[in-house]
Amino acid sequence: MRRFPTTNQTTHVNVDGRLFEFVPKHDYNLLDNPVLYVGNPKSIEQAEQNYPGVFFLGTICHSATAAFVKSHLDEGVAGAHEVVHGVHTIPVSWAVAADQVYSAFHGVPNPVQQGGVLRLYIAPQLGFAVPRATYETVDGFVATEFDAYNFEEVAPGIFFPRKARIQEYQPRPSYYQNYEIKKIENINGEVPHQEFSIDIPAGTEVTYVFGRKEPITFTVGEQMNTDDLENALAPYVEPQGSSMSTPRRIMIAFNAVIIAMIVGAMVMRARQH
Repeated sequence: MRRFPTTNQTTHVNVDGRLFEFVPKHDYNLLDNPVLYVGNPKSIEQAEQNYPGVFFLGTICHSATAAFVKSHLDEGVAGAHEVVHGVHTIPVSWAVAADQVYSAFHGVPNPVQQGGVLRLYIAPQLGFAVPRATYETVDGFVATEFDAYNFEEVAPGIFFPRKARIQEYQPRPSYYQNYEIKKIENINGEVPHQEFSIDIPAGTEVTYVFGRKEPITFTVGEQMNTDDLENALAPYVEPQGSSMSTPRRIMIAFNAVIIAMIVGAMVMRARQH
């Protein structure tokens, strides 16, 4: 389960293999009714249009970058120690060829489109956190700089920054994003299940996409007619004469029950109100 940061009053929750995105009725979005989207789960990077850069907090910037570093470990070149925000670091650099830019860099700013250098500033005393990472041209121009600072040991051996900043240059400073972490708690602890619950009021317009070629839509509190319900369950019903495996039959039955339960529970809840 994962609950993304809430932005613009929108709640995003990955739970039970599904992504729930709930937008309440609010003056700012001019919605006639609340909206709920149920689809395939996303990683925090896939949802980055809502949280640009929030996954860079003293770590390797993106999963693609991490994969590039892992597959090219023996090509990294360590430089002389440098101090970054008062922290002693070891800069390690990787040459990035033109055909590797989309593996090593994320977003690929214009100055490094034809290749460049990935540089990570590693702090062994902070559990090998990365207070700074840069995308640079081959002649040393910094195109993008990721900084994290004010580290705290929030659990034994786990260091987390209180502040972070992304800064792009083209060549003057252009786009930037600042982050300040207000609260750090429950590190490696159990997250209560209610943290992943969403209060869905009657009148919410639901779009259900998970596991379907075509989405179904319905409104919480409005009973679906028989034809609509049959169409909703159609992708989960085994065609006659098919030779589907037992695990597949179980999954189809499970999904069908899930949809029926969602529809039934929402209708009953609306009636109670």
